[in-house]
Amino acid sequence: MEKHKHKPLLKIVDSIMTLLSFAGLGLVLWIALEKRNLALFAWNPMFRNFYLGLVILAIVIPVLVFLDLRRHKKREQKTSLGLVSYILVILGLALALGIPAAEGTFSTHADKAPQLMLLGKSDTQGNPELALVWYTKKPEKGKVFYGLSAEHLEYSVEEEKPMQSHGLILSALQRGKTYYYSSSETPEVRSFRYFPQYDGGLRLAISSDAHVGAETNDLGATVDILRQVVDPKNDYSLICNLGDVVELGNKDSQIAAQVELFSHFTDSLPLIQVLGNHDGWFGGYANWAQTYYPKSLQEEAQLYHRFDITDSIHIITLDLEWGTESYDAKQKAWLLKQLDSLDPNDVIIIMDHAYFFGSSTEYQGVPWYDNQQMITTFHQLFVDHGVDLVFSGHDHQFEHILQDGVNYFIVGTFGGKFDDSPTYISPGSIFRDFSHHGYADVLVKEHEVSVTFRQPDGTALYSWGKNL
Repeated sequence: MEKHKHKPLLKIVDSIMTLLSFAGLGLVLWIALEKRNLALFAWNPMFRNFYLGLVILAIVIPVLVFLDLRRHKKREQKTSLGLVSYILVILGLALALGIPAAEGTFSTHADKAPQLMLLGKSDTQGNPELALVWYTKKPEKGKVFYGLSAEHLEYSVEEEKPMQSHGLILSALQRGKTYYYSSSETPEVRSFRYFPQYDGGLRLAISSDAHVGAETNDLGATVDILRQVVDPKNDYSLICNLGDVVELGNKDSQIAAQVELFSHFTDSLPLIQVLGNHDGWFGGYANWAQTYYPKSLQEEAQLYHRFDITDSIHIITLDLEWGTESYDAKQKAWLLKQLDSLDPNDVIIIMDHAYFFGSSTEYQGVPWYDNQQMITTFHQLFVDHGVDLVFSGHDHQFEHILQDGVNYFIVGTFGGKFDDSPTYISPGSIFRDFSHHGYADVLVKEHEVSVTFRQPDGTALYSWGKNL
């Protein structure tokens, strides 16, 4: 009688424990369904082996629990499962909940200060549109006031409904003018200049791989670069950040810290942002998108853009975080459409995170130089469409490489730890430096372009230029 009294309860316990034994499989499926994680495993054997270990463990746990359950039922014991089964189930649960928690999946999102973002669409005058973008934990109706005088902010724009990811477009801006603005998030009046002229052209600052949040990065160098670029006497029009702005993009705390650091500069100088591999993995790309290019801006895409800086100067940013892994059919069709629509005699600049050609070494047996898939996929396309300059990061170095008339620049020097000395030199390498942080200073004129690699204090390391 006593034996039968416990049977219903034991069946319930058996069912619960059997169900919980599949928690590990849920974890490995969650990881595998995110394509950016698969790219991480392809490039990093250590993480790949760790994941394969998780897969094996996730399969073994429910199998062992099932076998244990059958064994105890045959013996008609009161306790359905043995101690080992309970330990395995608890281990699977700990992994299934602990890994996402450690990766920031369950973290709340912090407020993020306003930044000026250049958009991939133009106003009625053909000028690139500019938006003030910020994030609030609680939904709010954002509002921005702006104008040509700090005392008279004559224009305003307001969101139609309360939102968390805010993006308000400042319309009908005039080139070379200084604008003043305030917002519902930051009532203090701030200012920016919209595409100031410098020596008869437009000046861009480009860098990558700040890795805010890493213990090995140099935040002092990052801040010095930002100070140099926003200094009004230097007349930069844009700062272009080519990815890996944080160490772990899945951790909102790191993004919040990065925005807090950058926003003191990017509230007065428009920003172009590109997604890097560290920014995007384990769902980090969603944090990135809502921080920099929220859906409310109604752009054609959030992860790649075309910026028509003038009628004859065009910047195309691509979502290439590790390499071609994120280059899907939709992005391919979009890129071909953009390149086909441009005059090859115009200045065409490509920006992305992952390098194409590059000098470096192997890490865990994987070559981090001349990416053959990237070269095969893009190089001839760039040659055929008259692409002039290509800027990337990913490798933490300065490098200039010339291939078939296309100039490739690596600028992974925004503060991240330097890479090891190269064991392979790309055949087209003209200049390379593996020991200085800094940025690329790009001056584009109608018939001339120059690129200077600068240290954080503005000192030139290398200069190159050509007539177009």
